[in-house]
Amino acid sequence: MRGCRNRRVMNLNLSRKKSVALLIVIVHLLIVLFGKWEQHVRIFPFPVLEQKSKPPTQQVMQCNDTYSTKLMPAGTFPLVALASFPGSGNEWVRNMIERATGYATGSVYHIQSYEKDFIGEMQNIAAGETIVSQMHDYWLGYTNKRDGQISIEKAILIMRNPYQAMIDEFIRLGFGKKGIVDENRFRSEAWSVFVSETFKSKRWLELPRTLFDICNHDGADSLCRSILIVYYDNLENKLDDELRRIMKFLDVDVDEHRLSCSVASADASPHRPHPPNLSFDPFTKEHHERLDEDLKTFHQWLEVEGLAQSPPTF
Repeated sequence: MRGCRNRRVMNLNLSRKKSVALLIVIVHLLIVLFGKWEQHVRIFPFPVLEQKSKPPTQQVMQCNDTYSTKLMPAGTFPLVALASFPGSGNEWVRNMIERATGYATGSVYHIQSYEKDFIGEMQNIAAGETIVSQMHDYWLGYTNKRDGQISIEKAILIMRNPYQAMIDEFIRLGFGKKGIVDENRFRSEAWSVFVSETFKSKRWLELPRTLFDICNHDGADSLCRSILIVYYDNLENKLDDELRRIMKFLDVDVDEHRLSCSVASADASPHRPHPPNLSFDPFTKEHHERLDEDLKTFHQWLEVEGLAQSPPTF
């Protein structure tokens, strides 16, 4: 009886050992099979999103020294107008000129709140401390209370398509630069009045006509003898080249480091115009006829004055 019991225990132990050995073999086979399968199959439990690489901190830090600008001693610079119709990116260009050259820019408007961005904003523009001075109007004998009578010696004229410039200027007047655009405003009486007043003043054409007469004719009774036309479209498409043209016109040596930083930061500038994507054309048929006629007149003037024609996108 005892012998039978011992045989049963031995058979049970043998069976257990065989089971364990079989389990080990199965696990081993699974590991091998899984390894081969894994070579051909990749499992992603979640969608893998492509991560945009951020520029190294060192690269960002390399441009920190180009944020500073300085006022120069009185009499350093001639009075150079940075002139444009409102909404044409004047402050954006000011910002890029400062970043590229390190010199402060001025303005005939002396808006105190702008001084945090432009240290030359409140300076007398005739003092020669700033490299260029922002203005949207000019004529012989132009005078204001802070600067007295102003006589420019050179002019940089920023030209932007009047359709785009008028939309941006209307937004600036009605919403502020960081405001959310309600396109219904372009269906309002305010928009109609703005367009009518702009047409009445002939402001988009008046400024270039005045500067052509004053700065592009040797016989003119003016100190101004030189004009550079900068097209907004070219600033968007070939900014490096345009800044080099501006710096050459200003007789400033190109600092490659500052220039590259100015170009790299242009889109992020708080002064960069950002036209809205309107779902409709806010200009009436009459508006189009008037603006198209103004554009035609401007191009005729360029030809008569012997000045380079505008880019096709203008």
